[in-house]
Amino acid sequence: MLFVVLVLPFLLTTASAQLETGDNQENTDKLIEATSYIEVKKYNLALHSYNTILQTESENIDALIGKGDVLAYLNRFNEAIETYSHVLEIEPQNIDALNGNGFALEILQQYEESILYSDSVLEILPDNIDALNNKATALNNLNKPLDALVYWDELLELQPNDIDGLDGKADSLRILKRLDESLETYNQVLELDPNHVGALNGMAIILMMQSKYVKALENYDKMLEIEPDNIDALSGKTSMLLKLGKIDEASMIFEKLMEVDPSNTQTLNLKKSLDDLSIHRSLDVVIIITFVSSAASMISIVWDYGRRNEMKNLEKKLKRLEEKSHEIYEKIQQLSENK
Repeated sequence: MLFVVLVLPFLLTTASAQLETGDNQENTDKLIEATSYIEVKKYNLALHSYNTILQTESENIDALIGKGDVLAYLNRFNEAIETYSHVLEIEPQNIDALNGNGFALEILQQYEESILYSDSVLEILPDNIDALNNKATALNNLNKPLDALVYWDELLELQPNDIDGLDGKADSLRILKRLDESLETYNQVLELDPNHVGALNGMAIILMMQSKYVKALENYDKMLEIEPDNIDALSGKTSMLLKLGKIDEASMIFEKLMEVDPSNTQTLNLKKSLDDLSIHRSLDVVIIITFVSSAASMISIVWDYGRRNEMKNLEKKLKRLEEKSHEIYEKIQQLSENK
């Protein structure tokens, strides 16, 4: 009996260790599976894999970070922040979670909070590329392009061909109205990636500022070839067509913009512009119709006036003929009497 009592705990411990090993292997396989789904942008399947892992291992850091990343890819940023924050409860200095929160908060336009997370990373790793990018982007959005340039330059010293860094720097230079430098930097981006929509959009904005509307329109068309539902391209193209006086074409592009994002600020501003133009066009039509109508009335009046004048002249001529006839008749009578 004593043998059974001593051996039983050992057997239970051994069985538990084997089960745990089995679970770990299964979770490792699930992590690999989730990564493969992310590579082909099947984010919902990846999310399912991460959730399966977390059902048996709720504090698996890799699964939590992966889940946070996938939620961000799915634009579920509040849930992503919640997941990253759970990681930080377990590991307060986890770089991926800190950067994840910094990025998600920046997308949610909570720029000051985003910078706090980026600063936390930079205190630990001053050369962290993601943190430098997040902070510089947030500073741009806070309309602090000079401050942002400091971090873009730090980033580009570490990685001179970093596309996001170059595009962000070009944005800062554009905000500062250093347009030649900005265009040069956008061109660097497009040399590395000819289909970079951010650089194409930035260049289009500069071309518009320089009143080069046709060239700006070409950039927006290229953006729409790459991303047919790109809001910046749709709103930009609508604006360019309006500036070129192509109101009907602008209205067609605007209809597409309304389908994609009817509540966007750019969309609402363009709607007001188009509504104002429609009102002006309607007024122009009314004015033209009124003018044509008035002109027709004037012609009619002039024609009637002319006819009346002709009748009066004819009456005068007849009266004169009548008077002449009367004079001739009187003269004939006088001649007859003299004989």
